[in-house]
Amino acid sequence: MATITPRPETSSEISASVPNARYPDVLQQFRRLLHSVGYHSCGIAESLEPSIPISRLLHPDSPVTPLNTFLRLFDREESVTSEAASSAFAPLTVAELVEAGFVRERDGRVSSEVCIEPYEDLLLVHPYCHEQENAVMSISASSLELANFTVRARSRRTLDLGTGSGLQAILAATHSDQVYAIDVNPIALECAQFNCIWNGISNVVCKRGNLFEPVIGQKFDLIVTNPPFVISPFVQLRYRDSGVRGDQFCINLAREAASFLNEGGYFQMIFQWIDTAEQGWRERLSLAFSGLGCDAWVMRVATASPDLYVWSWLQDSEEKPLNASSEWHRYLHELETESVSSGLLVLQRASERPNSFWFDESPEDRSRAYGAHIPVLLDARRFVKDQPDSILFDHKLQVSPHLKMIQQACLDGNRGRQGRSDADISSSGWSLAAAEFRLEEGPRYFYDDVDTVLASLVAGCDGKHKLARIFEAVAAENEVPLADLKAKYSGQIRELLQYGFLRSVPSE
Repeated sequence: MATITPRPETSSEISASVPNARYPDVLQQFRRLLHSVGYHSCGIAESLEPSIPISRLLHPDSPVTPLNTFLRLFDREESVTSEAASSAFAPLTVAELVEAGFVRERDGRVSSEVCIEPYEDLLLVHPYCHEQENAVMSISASSLELANFTVRARSRRTLDLGTGSGLQAILAATHSDQVYAIDVNPIALECAQFNCIWNGISNVVCKRGNLFEPVIGQKFDLIVTNPPFVISPFVQLRYRDSGVRGDQFCINLAREAASFLNEGGYFQMIFQWIDTAEQGWRERLSLAFSGLGCDAWVMRVATASPDLYVWSWLQDSEEKPLNASSEWHRYLHELETESVSSGLLVLQRASERPNSFWFDESPEDRSRAYGAHIPVLLDARRFVKDQPDSILFDHKLQVSPHLKMIQQACLDGNRGRQGRSDADISSSGWSLAAAEFRLEEGPRYFYDDVDTVLASLVAGCDGKHKLARIFEAVAAENEVPLADLKAKYSGQIRELLQYGFLRSVPSE
């Protein structure tokens, strides 16, 4: 597969500053101090009420507090007076934090050496090296996406490929016996090692190397990666630009990862791919991930035209190559790009049976962790695929405890969608116009093709009665032939199972 060859270390590669872990007492005191003043995810959110943006909290006229001093230093990269720093750092001194590598002092002002980012109860540092080649990625939208998506089942051995500042490795450490954090960037590895120490993590091994080279011959229960997925003709940042043509870097990475998985193990990746006019994205990716001995599930998150794709990435770049836009458009045109899509991939090793592939849209709301639901949904999808109706109807099903039905009503004469039941929901002339199912936990899917008959079928799934009996009862209640009811609704029941609205009850 295509690889990135590690470059020899030079003075420019190791110029960025990472705090010194040789001062454990100072590190732990400083960590406790940051938490005590609210420098953590919840504390900062509470300080930033909806009507108070961070710019107002940090306005020059705002009161000088330890929290806004820390935000100025370690979030906004602003300097503060030595007096303000001394007050915020107490009982630690400015000199102690200079020695530990967090700040520097000059001419009566204190500046930060690193950014400190809170994530839940964690604190992670990375140096301010901006657009340098060896920049370490901050906690980005894709970092959070991967963290929420990751399966959190118990893992004997986990691999974080391209660890960056170590967020994914540290999160995996809580449910893994051993975690290996790999990166080709020496500064990233220093950050990851420091962040593990600072957050009290002792079961992460950091190794420098290119992709899988440091773990050749080893197997893992979980592999996660937020790779350099941007489809670009440029190579500026290691964490963003692969240097490999088109989208082949991520596809090749997934194909190689399959051979490093234990049976039943998971590989999870954020990636982007090219859509062409000649081949649908589902067909293209099914070919890309076939023959691996793995089940594959791709959830498409977004799709952008070449114009929008180029514009959005150039907007995020502080330093733009000369004629970047025209060169980027020409590059995508050469690749016959109709659009560029982004999404989530999970492979599960299953080498002893025929493999399954699923390609669909992701739920719109992915702001909460839902990785624990991924194995359940994969099992549900395999169950749906393997069961003909004759066997499916012999099963007992149960409604997800997280399912809610949302109804919309309108006054008679102002009906919504055609074909909806006009059953009265009150005596004041209101009638049901539309209804949908929503999942309130996990992947927050919604299902908007709900009428009163489907609602009755789902309500009957109490885990005690076989699906065949429920269909018989609803057919009799609505005075419709059972065969017609099955023909119309069995496919919808399968969809509700596949997306987690319904669950199969194990046989006794």
